[in-house]
Amino acid sequence: MSALLELYSTTNASPLLAAADQISTELLAAVPERHVARATVLRIRGTVELRLGDAEKAMQLLEASARTPDVLPRRLRAARHAAYEAGRAGEWQRAAAMLADAVSLLPQLASRHLTRLDQERLLAGCVGLAREACAYAIQAGDPVAALLVLEHGRGILLRQLLEDRDDLSELRRVRPDLAARIDACRAVFASADPASRDAVHAAAEEWERVEAELRELPGFGGVFAGPDFAELRAAAADGPVVVVNVAALRTDALVLTGEGVEVVELSEAGAAVAQEWFRTLITTVQDGRGELVPDVLAWLWDAIAQPVLDRLGLGPHQEGKPWPRIWWSPTGPLVFLPLAHAGRHGTDGEAVMDRVVSSNTPSVRALIRARSRPVASGESRLAVIAVSEPPEFDPLPAARREVDRVVAQASSPPTVLINSARAEVMEALATHERIHLVCHVDQSVRMPTAACLVLADHEENPLTLRDIAQLDLEHAELAYLSACASGRGGIALTEEAIDLAAAFQAAGYRHVVATLWPIGDAAACAFSGAVYGVIKAEGVDGTAQAVHRTARALRKKPPIMWAAFLHTGP
Repeated sequence: MSALLELYSTTNASPLLAAADQISTELLAAVPERHVARATVLRIRGTVELRLGDAEKAMQLLEASARTPDVLPRRLRAARHAAYEAGRAGEWQRAAAMLADAVSLLPQLASRHLTRLDQERLLAGCVGLAREACAYAIQAGDPVAALLVLEHGRGILLRQLLEDRDDLSELRRVRPDLAARIDACRAVFASADPASRDAVHAAAEEWERVEAELRELPGFGGVFAGPDFAELRAAAADGPVVVVNVAALRTDALVLTGEGVEVVELSEAGAAVAQEWFRTLITTVQDGRGELVPDVLAWLWDAIAQPVLDRLGLGPHQEGKPWPRIWWSPTGPLVFLPLAHAGRHGTDGEAVMDRVVSSNTPSVRALIRARSRPVASGESRLAVIAVSEPPEFDPLPAARREVDRVVAQASSPPTVLINSARAEVMEALATHERIHLVCHVDQSVRMPTAACLVLADHEENPLTLRDIAQLDLEHAELAYLSACASGRGGIALTEEAIDLAAAFQAAGYRHVVATLWPIGDAAACAFSGAVYGVIKAEGVDGTAQAVHRTARALRKKPPIMWAAFLHTGP
């Protein structure tokens, strides 16, 4: 049928149209009335004058399929198809509403009933949905809805971990029975016993019942719903938060300030182009030479950073004035690219670091939580951990030199652990406010949450990303991860922020320094030594400034040596 209609569109031969009409009629007769396959036939018939109104019927059928209780992946596919058809018809608000409804189903898709591997597999099948919903809301002229739907549609798995430790003190006062039921569910989830799947299923069902009751309880409907727009806007009190949304429809920066949210269209940073630059970066850093890193940084500047900074009125920094702050929150392939170091570094003022001090955040919600963490009182304890001779991995000959440089910058003698096992490292995490790690990372493409820090007993007792994220460290301040690509997660789940930097932030660390690609021993040693020199003078809340100053001091060297280092946190 499609071939006949395509041929008719170029020849205008009426017998072709009649033949296509006959085939489509027979197809519709063979497909049940409410079956989603009818939408495909109706959509094709509606693209020409064959059956006026059939495109609308197709949309209605897809909308109904998206809202009918059914297998969730099928509902989500129907919603995406329906939104696409609505967009083709110019009905952007209708399309945006359909995708927003679909995004609201993602927590159910990654239900706590499932194993983590199944959760990741199902979410990978819906990759880009939240970004599409954001783009369609922007196209519909509603940037606030765009930001909210993106925030609600990413970091689903991380949110589950954080929900397991949300403060319930007010709920305990008003409804101690509901708080007790939540505590019981949390205890089951925390047990992490693979043999207790029945108990996990029962706890997940109970959790859903409690959530439903909370939604009906005045004043508690938003306990697990996430921040509203007023809370998101408050996150920009110390400087703009720039959420860069990459979708097939369009790419934009949602610039969040205390006044609201503004859209900066980024026509030179389309999804296909961004994906190509991501591939370029991965290729050039894998060979260890990094000849094309300057080209990547220049593209990031031209296509994204400069238009945003110009719109904000942030020109080259003037000597003697405070440095402005900015937070970058990229999506899609941009999560692997160093926006904080974008620039044409041979030209004065033509780089992000010439205008602002940058930090990254996986989401606005993550920034809000990092700022809410208590600041440690008294002198902070530092643990410096280095695994210079890891099992089954290449040795790190400069690891001990890096330890010596960090120790020399410490204000008080730190705890030093060399080639330690998991138990000793976990104890250090629990008893020190600051942690510096020099080691390899064993990353899993198939299951990103299984990424591990390579410690002395890695083979027998791995310390995984999920293990770290499940910690709840009350006064954690700084995690400096001088480890291979510690800030880079899995390619298939870019919306989930599944990387070690995000895991340490989830564990409670207000500030995290991590890398986007493997760094040579000498470069890692030089960078960390300089960063700790600034922190010693200005305190841990000067970590972002320390990374910024160090990168500026090293910028005449090849950027593969310094552009991978990013700060995450307030």
